[in-house]
Amino acid sequence: MPEAYYFADAAAVNAVLKLQPPLEDYAGDVETITHPKGELKRRYPGFDEVRHGGAILECLDVEHVLSRPDTCAWLRTLFAWCVKALERSPVYETVSVSGKYRLQDGKMSTVTQEQ
Repeated sequence: MPEAYYFADAAAVNAVLKLQPPLEDYAGDVETITHPKGELKRRYPGFDEVRHGGAILECLDVEHVLSRPDTCAWLRTLFAWCVKALERSPVYETVSVSGKYRLQDGKMSTVTQEQ
């Protein structure tokens, strides 16, 4: 499902695929897109998930993807898990992530947030 997150950072997709007309950030929650890979292939028939997907991931601005608190609950929950795990690590250096990724006020997965 990583392709869904591409739609939350259209600038990354446009930088790699040079879409015309350019893709715009998805107005809704990208985690509700039923077939994001299929949608990319419809917009760009030559889309190759390994070659193009890797290049898009390199450009993807995760902070931008998670900047809207009402979207991307599953991804935000994953990031929250990672932060919690890092905080327990003896090598963890205090890094302020309170504003990043909207972890304090953003939507979380109701299924997995407590795990």
